[in-house]
Amino acid sequence: MAVNSLVSKKKEKNMEAIEAIMTRRSVRKFEKKQIPDAVLEKIIKAGTYAPSALALQPWGFVVVQDQKFLKKSRITAGPS
Repeated sequence: MAVNSLVSKKKEKNMEAIEAIMTRRSVRKFEKKQIPDAVLEKIIKAGTYAPSALALQPWGFVVVQDQKFLKKSRITAGPS
């Protein structure tokens, strides 16, 4: 593979990362449909790759799919 091709691919990946950072947004309106377990596992795995202070990676993930429990836990937790 030519050096120019490698440099071009690296620039493309850098631009993809920058674009992802610049266009990210928070969503607070959700659909009431079940997310497949395989998709949840992929999302959680991706989350474990996020940087952390001193690379401690103190992750803890909780998946709640029961709407009644979720509503009850919001009441217990109070406003965030």
